[in-house]
Amino acid sequence: MNEKKSAIIIIIVAVAFIAIAVLANFLLNRSKQIPENDPWLTGSTAGNQYHGGLFCELDGTVFFSNAYDSGSLYSMQPGQTELQKLNGGEIFYINAGGEYLYYYSRSNGGEAGLGYVRGGRGIYRCDLNGSKTTSLSDATCDGLLLLGNSLYYTNFEGSDDRSNNAVVTLATVPINGGDELLLADGHPQLGTISNGVLYYSSMENNYPLCTYNPSTGGVDIAVDQSMYQPIIQNNVVYYLDIHDDYHLKAYSLYDGNIQTIVSERVDCFNIMGNIIYYQNCDPDHYALKRIYADGTGEEFVMDGAFHNINMTSEYVYFTEFNNDLPVYQTPTFGAVNVTTFDAAFRAAAGMTSTD
Repeated sequence: MNEKKSAIIIIIVAVAFIAIAVLANFLLNRSKQIPENDPWLTGSTAGNQYHGGLFCELDGTVFFSNAYDSGSLYSMQPGQTELQKLNGGEIFYINAGGEYLYYYSRSNGGEAGLGYVRGGRGIYRCDLNGSKTTSLSDATCDGLLLLGNSLYYTNFEGSDDRSNNAVVTLATVPINGGDELLLADGHPQLGTISNGVLYYSSMENNYPLCTYNPSTGGVDIAVDQSMYQPIIQNNVVYYLDIHDDYHLKAYSLYDGNIQTIVSERVDCFNIMGNIIYYQNCDPDHYALKRIYADGTGEEFVMDGAFHNINMTSEYVYFTEFNNDLPVYQTPTFGAVNVTTFDAAFRAAAGMTSTD
């Protein structure tokens, strides 16, 4: 009788251990799962991505690559308070969506705050506070966009640098990691998203405006016309016309109507709401300017040649060509008032706003 009881107890204990192991494994796997995003969720603006994706705004928080700290990942309030270092490494193409940040890093990072970059070049995901950094791809890229539950990026195949001979493709990887998938070739220029569809220009095929539809998996040509740096807003494509001396134009996706917004050569631009910031390409007077999206109200911002034009709800940030420092800023809307991004310098130096 005692032997039967012992056998029953052993069986019960074994079953209990198995049940506990199964439950623990289930909870562990569940903790690793990434909650699904809305399929139309977009992680960044096209204009910022064309300028390195150095700033990204989500729900009242700005995430940015701090040039005063070797491009490390920081967060702050839009008005430049509560600056905090999240991760080390040289960070580009920041996207934010749901509970996570996604970005590309060109270099290995050191410990910083709650998280750190594990590894070197590639695409990473981390929590909004910088913790739980996860590598999603070791690709070399010059563009990264979050759409729904996937990341879309350019992939320099077989090359660790952006050489002229590199084969560049459009690829995707799920936000929770997994197999990377090739979508298109022709060196896509990422890019802009509208109504859940990814738009990009094909740099090796005379820059037609192409689309990738995640719901169908279809790649197509939306507008068979050269469009450099296309940005779609309210079914209007803002772009530089390479066949008309890089004038800034607006193409209506409704009726195909084309309007010239800026009738001088433009090197680069960014847009938010009804205002556009652009760098002209006039050797006699290089200048950063701004203009309303309907082509009115042209205004001078600053003398010189600038790029890295990143826009947030309160400030526009930019730097001189061939110089990462200083970082200049001016209010996005309202009167022009160019100053330097001193809050980022103080944060990198460990100083407070009162120092």
